[in-house]
Amino acid sequence: MSVPLLQRPWVYTALLAAMTCIVPAATHADTVASLLGNFTINQYCGVKLATDAVDVHYVVVFGQLPALRELHMADANSDGVTSQAERDAYVGKLAPGFADHLTLKVDGVAVPLRATHWTSSLPTEQGGFSLRVDVDFLAALRIVDGAKHHLQFSNQNYAGRMGWHEIVVRTAAALPVFDTNAFSTSLTGGLTQALQSLPAGE
Repeated sequence: MSVPLLQRPWVYTALLAAMTCIVPAATHADTVASLLGNFTINQYCGVKLATDAVDVHYVVVFGQLPALRELHMADANSDGVTSQAERDAYVGKLAPGFADHLTLKVDGVAVPLRATHWTSSLPTEQGGFSLRVDVDFLAALRIVDGAKHHLQFSNQNYAGRMGWHEIVVRTAAALPVFDTNAFSTSLTGGLTQALQSLPAGE
């Protein structure tokens, strides 16, 4: 019986500067931002494939310095305190821009991503705090049974900014993926854990 096959394309990038191959152990409160620096912007894309849709869970963890700027922008009433509602409303405004820089193509044709849910939080770090933004995106997809398809996904948000960039791909059982350079599990638990070591070759 023929099954859908997804071919080459996923992009996995790990952009790290001036780091050794082993990262010091961290406490449970630490995330990637703790150990890479309070100036970093760290990103995770969890891509889940099915025959009728692609779900993308996009996460940004801003180190303390960029977080302060984002929190200032989110302070709608300028009272110097950013509430959960203000942060989430701000993320809702950012979401379309995030989508513009998440590129999903199926057989060379761009497929639009639509934001369906978003939230924010302020994780504690060794050096203070960070700002975490979570956005769920959805794209309609039609995979023809028995056909082979070429999918490409890339993230160009905050291009050129130092930080950890990670893309992880999961699929439905009936939709095998082959010839890919993406990982099936996250080295950071979706930016909830600190790195213990870098991937081979980094």
